[in-house]
This record gives sequence, C-alpha cells and structure tokens, in this order.
Amino acid sequence: MIVFDDGSQDATAKLLREYSSVGSIKVIQGDGSGFFGKNCNQMARHAQGKWLCFLNNDTVLQPHWLESLLRYATKNPSVQIIGNIQVYDDMETVNHAGIAFNHQKIPLHLYEGLSVHTPGIQKDRLIQAVTAACCMISSECFSYSCADIFCTSDSFMYVEVSSC
Repeated sequence: MIVFDDGSQDATAKLLREYSSVGSIKVIQGDGSGFFGKNCNQMARHAQGKWLCFLNNDTVLQPHWLESLLRYATKNPSVQIIGNIQVYDDMETVNHAGIAFNHQKIPLHLYEGLSVHTPGIQKDRLIQAVTAACCMISSECFSYSCADIFCTSDSFMYVEVSSC
C-alpha cells in the first residue's frame, strides 16, 4: 500500500510513520502544495501491482469492497478502469455511480441524488468515466497512458477517458 501524505496537520503523519516503520505501507511525504491528481500520479510511479487503486482520504469503505472490485476485474479482463457506487453519509443516497459528459463536455455524476435502491443503479455497465475518489486502474492502462493519467490542473481533475 502506498499513501501520499500531503502535509497532514493532525495525527495522520504519526500514524503513517508507525505503519511505515513495520513495513505495512510506503509513505510518500508531500509538502502540502500538491493536489489529488498530481499526488496520484506520483504514487502510481512507485506501485508494482497489476492494479492501482485510488482512494480519497475521506472515503468510508464497506466490508469486502476491494474483493468486489478485483472479482469484477477477473471476470471482465478487457475492462481497464473500474469504479464503484458512492453514497452520501446517509448510506442511501447516490453521490456517484459513474460519469457521463454532456454536449458541452461537462462531467455529470450519474444517478446523483437518487436512492441507492433505484432499479438499475446497481447494474454493471460501461460508462464514460469514473471518479478517482475510489477506483481501480490496471497498471498496464496507466503505463500505456504515459504514466500521468491524472491531469495536473488544480481546478479540475479528469482521467483521460480515451487512454485505455
């Protein structure tokens, strides 16, 4: 596991040092001036696995979340980027279930605001993009896209949809 600490001011840095000292994780220490896209690119350069998993620091994960993503990857070897359904704190309202671009090329979160139980939401589907708040990208796809799949603009972070 690789963690990017971009200048945590709370107990995070101490906890990461403890985990790092026993070899559980590799910590990349930032100076506080980075942002998510740039930090993800930097972490990916250190990764060695078949799949790269990106998570926001505030993501609340459900049991077996990673196994579910890996199982999907195994059953669908042509898929190179895998996202998930993300919900708000109430655990019932969809925040993200994929991204589509409108005619002005503005990204829109699919099903945002609907109940997670709305028919069709929990169906596997091909979509234009996913959010990197929680996604898996094959290392092959990441390497193919010149190892900087995340843009480095701090106003928006887009994954290059046509990369894979």
